Amino acid sequence: LRVGDCAKDVLERISGRTFYMRSSTSSYMSTDDKAASVREQAEAWWMDVQTKGEEQVLIEAVEKGDRDAAEAAGRLLNLAPERAFDPIAKGISVAKDGWARATILRVLSEIPGDKATEVLRAEMSKAPFLTVRVAAAGGLLLRKPGEAVDGMALEWASGPRLDHKEEPWALQELVGFLAACGHREGIAALARDLGKRSRAERYAVIDGITDPSPFHLGWGAGQAPEPDAELRQDIDSAKDERLVSLLDDVEASGISGSMGEQSYSNARLCDLAAYHLANRWEGKVAFRLDASEERRNESIQALKDHWRAEHGEELPSEK
Repeated sequence: LRVGDCAKDVLERISGRTFYMRSSTSSYMSTDDKAASVREQAEAWWMDVQTKGEEQVLIEAVEKGDRDAAEAAGRLLNLAPERAFDPIAKGISVAKDGWARATILRVLSEIPGDKATEVLRAEMSKAPFLTVRVAAAGGLLLRKPGEAVDGMALEWASGPRLDHKEEPWALQELVGFLAACGHREGIAALARDLGKRSRAERYAVIDGITDPSPFHLGWGAGQAPEPDAELRQDIDSAKDERLVSLLDDVEASGISGSMGEQSYSNARLCDLAAYHLANRWEGKVAFRLDASEERRNESIQALKDHWRAEHGEELPSEK
């Protein structure tokens, strides 16, 4: 790392633009011999600001719809909120990258009024990327909660449409929305035909229910309103039901890693569901991902027995 690399970082923060993309995690502008290119781009940006003014430069940057557009959109909204809508809407419409389109859309969700609502509504139903449709639902949630939840429930029911370029985490975003939207209908939607879903979708239910973070959800300004105590209890119970219904799912997840200092390799879906249930039930039943299969099966049976004792009924089914 050299002084020039630090200067580049400062210029990118000032401008809100990316002048250099690393070729690897260990790369720097100086080691990649890109200093001349960065200098040329930075000088061109500064010349534009001096001749056109900051607002026009931001408008042009937003309308490109690239990965720098969301940062420019946020700055434009702060600088000239009354003139920000049209450039931001254009940036969304021309964005060819799902991540870029979703991040610009999150900025648009901060704009009040019917025009922004109409864009969010259209993107939720017609955007070519699932991550964008979920981001649009997040923006709609505080404006039109019924529409947002119904739209994502329909997305799940009809089989999530993943663009071939999208990563599997887009599924987690959808499940995370339904799990954390604060409406019974959201978590109820995940129960339908769960046993007929693909392995990736069943894993997404486990992951999205247990980690419905804003990052997973793809939300920006649109955060779910906090439900009252009774509704929160109903939703938490429904989440438990979904996880309990997966305790007989012995298919390997294809996922390896560690959680809570417990390492696992290609854990079964039932193991992952059991781990999260044990944590949600705060030690009433112990479960370790790194235990032998025999011990894990014993713990899973204990979780089932605990459910039956608490509810006086048979286990909910995946079917």
